[in-house]
Amino acid sequence: MSKKLILLFLLFCFFGTRTQELPPVANYDPNKYSAGNQNWMIAQDVHRNLYFANSTGLLEYNGEKWHLYPVPNNTVVRSLKVVGERIYTGAYMEAGYWERNELGVLKYTSLVSRFPNGIGDGEQFWDIEIIDGFILFRSFGGIYYYDPLKDSMYMMDNALGKPVSGIYNHEGELFFQLVGEGLFKVQIRVI
Repeated sequence: MSKKLILLFLLFCFFGTRTQELPPVANYDPNKYSAGNQNWMIAQDVHRNLYFANSTGLLEYNGEKWHLYPVPNNTVVRSLKVVGERIYTGAYMEAGYWERNELGVLKYTSLVSRFPNGIGDGEQFWDIEIIDGFILFRSFGGIYYYDPLKDSMYMMDNALGKPVSGIYNHEGELFFQLVGEGLFKVQIRVI
């Protein structure tokens, strides 16, 4: 009798672990959201809307509807970052932010004209981070930081002239990597 109880106990343990439910997952193909098939980054705002850096623009999902916002030059959006009520995006030859107008529609403000010395030919903005109130845009050509209070853009000095291959936020400190040189810490000083 005890062998039967042990066997019954083991069967309940085995089948009990197999009956755990998985969270619901919904898959959306590009036909459902009417945009490109590549999504580079994802972010969420305080209103729980989801934003995607998509190959055809900024893609917004509010839990019910999808809406696509193309950037002015109709290129691939590679990066995004939600900061307060603004959604910052980086794309091919374009960087800026989106804000809602009085009708609740996102409107774009380009920051390209604020870049010191313009932006390089073919430049793409792959990462966006925030530190000390500054918004940092990272391309292979360099790191640019935008001061939203002064509406001014600055370029971080890259004395080595090497491509910037990444920017990383670790516990509130920003680090960047130069190809063939290693990892460096971002320190912002505006003069």
